[in-house]
Amino acid sequence: WAGRDLAYRVPVESEDEIGELARAFNAMAAKLEETEELRRNMIADLAHELRTPISILRGNLESLQWQLQEATPELIISLHDEAVRLSRLVSDLQSLAVAEAGELKLNREQVDPGELVGGLSMVFAVEANAKGVDLQVDIDEDVPALWVDRDRLRQVLLNLLTNALHHTPAGGRVGLRAHRQDGGVRLVVSDTGPGIGPEEIPRVFDRYYRAPAQDPGGVGLGLAIAKAYVEAHGGTIWVESELGRGTSFYVELPEGAKDQ
Repeated sequence: WAGRDLAYRVPVESEDEIGELARAFNAMAAKLEETEELRRNMIADLAHELRTPISILRGNLESLQWQLQEATPELIISLHDEAVRLSRLVSDLQSLAVAEAGELKLNREQVDPGELVGGLSMVFAVEANAKGVDLQVDIDEDVPALWVDRDRLRQVLLNLLTNALHHTPAGGRVGLRAHRQDGGVRLVVSDTGPGIGPEEIPRVFDRYYRAPAQDPGGVGLGLAIAKAYVEAHGGTIWVESELGRGTSFYVELPEGAKDQ
């Protein structure tokens, strides 16, 4: 491995402890090779994501400097949008790094899941209607309150809803549900999009991973951030999907109290 040949595998020639060690070594090598590939892809994706807004900002600012164009309100808005895009990417990277280091600070408060889900449904209703997608909301009456960071939980659902709406074609359906589940709350975001292949499901929450079916762009941080935020609350998140039938993301959070 001194030459970083991560594709090398040790021949397994026995079923004893030596063979078991060889298989463990090969499994570790395969994982390292996969991680290295993700790292290379991440660097390429980040470079692409940063290059586009920086090029736009630089080109337009140089044009303004040389008085080749006027600083119209439309131009200022466009440049501001690119700056926001850069800021969002940097913020996502920082949030993920903090969460994975176990240093995420949660500003907990009592939150009504039904109220949170209802508010998000109104935010996405216009976009869903414009796309021709049916947004269905189902909130149980007995959903207990949660002691959570409202902004973090809202970001989790925003990420999931954005993905669901993006991958659902016109005439499809996106569902948002909240109901009581064994001493806590289960939140479900479902869609009738193309679905996720079984070989991709174990990797969808990996940072920087983007499924082959996804559109180009993005660096695969949204689901990784969602997972980090949910787990910081002591909850769990998972996905169930079937090709051609759609995808459902599940978030379970424990019913909380202020003394936790």
